[in-house]
Amino acid sequence: MEENSMRIFNEDKTQELIDVDEGKGYLRPDRVIKEHHEAIPEKVIKTAEEVKDELIAQGKEVNLRRYENDEGQIEEKYYVVTEVYYRNGVRVGNDEDEVMPVVEAGKEAWDEYEDILVYHPFTDEEYIVYLRAERERICFPVINRGAAWYARLTAEQKEELDAWYQAWLDVTDTKVKPKTPSWI
Repeated sequence: MEENSMRIFNEDKTQELIDVDEGKGYLRPDRVIKEHHEAIPEKVIKTAEEVKDELIAQGKEVNLRRYENDEGQIEEKYYVVTEVYYRNGVRVGNDEDEVMPVVEAGKEAWDEYEDILVYHPFTDEEYIVYLRAERERICFPVINRGAAWYARLTAEQKEELDAWYQAWLDVTDTKVKPKTPSWI
């Protein structure tokens, strides 16, 4: 197996595999949850009441408004005057912004992932396709080298080559990938 920095797991990702036979299956990239982080709620740094008091201490004009909410309860909201409008020296209106609490934003729950490989053993049909492709890739380029190459082989090498070739021809029945002679 080729040296790989990613961990390898079985198909349902419940067990890490230490050694896999890539000649009997294939690897596919995937990922698993490395660590789950719970949501972080927002945190109130200053309440609207505290912000209102600071604005008043700074000399800002703050107005109180009372509203009836959908449940029929009275709610109070503070508004700071941001712009005042005059006509002929008389105040005729102003813009206001709602005084809001100062909050530290929260964060939704999140997961950290690790990239992994998942080992999928071949089905019988996939394994036959794999063996045929291996025969094309490994065996046929050797067998089809031509007369000049064959003429240089010893009788022992020709005998070993014939047995190796026959093993490749039978590979879809035997399902055993032949070991290539060292001299090839």
